[in-house]
Amino acid sequence: MIVSLAMLATGTATASAVAARWATEEDHAGAAPRRRGEVSLLARAVLRALLAEVTGRADWSVRIDARGKPWLADGPAVSLSHSGGMVAVAVAESGELGIDIERHRHRDLAALAAAAFGPREQAAVAAGGTAAFFRIWTLREALAKATGAGLAEAADGLDQVADGLAEGCWQAGPWCLAHLRPTADYSLAVALRAPTARSWGLRRVDISAPADQGL
Repeated sequence: MIVSLAMLATGTATASAVAARWATEEDHAGAAPRRRGEVSLLARAVLRALLAEVTGRADWSVRIDARGKPWLADGPAVSLSHSGGMVAVAVAESGELGIDIERHRHRDLAALAAAAFGPREQAAVAAGGTAAFFRIWTLREALAKATGAGLAEAADGLDQVADGLAEGCWQAGPWCLAHLRPTADYSLAVALRAPTARSWGLRRVDISAPADQGL
């Protein structure tokens, strides 16, 4: 199974053009209020642009469940994320899907890892520093978004993703996982659980141009 992925920097001419082209009245009504409204609206516009590429249509009704997870009635699985100046969106044919993108920030990562991660993950952060922390954090967030469990699962103190690649795609039990470094100061993770996903990969779609590239 292929997971299609699109990323877009906020505050750019391209972002303004994508929002103007793809955001619907439903998106304007459903976007988060105040400061996050522009980014939330852009994420929905990027989702519609990606859906148009994947399914051939963009008139999907994007719904939000009680846990805050977006979904489409009788449509593919979707997930949205944004951090700093970047928006990321993923679409898969079916299954439980989560995406998370995080800008690397200077924080007390050891303390955060001690509060949220399992023992092996904490050891990985102690050895690998910032890159290791955000690899683990984005993967845990992507898993939590896929299941809809939210922060309680992302910070449960149990080892979840101590193993796996620094960058790339792999399978861990029922989960298809991926971690990427789209730029030097960002980490991005994808988690997919789908019964039919015996093999999988990511396809990055450039929604500002007709061409796309495989990952």
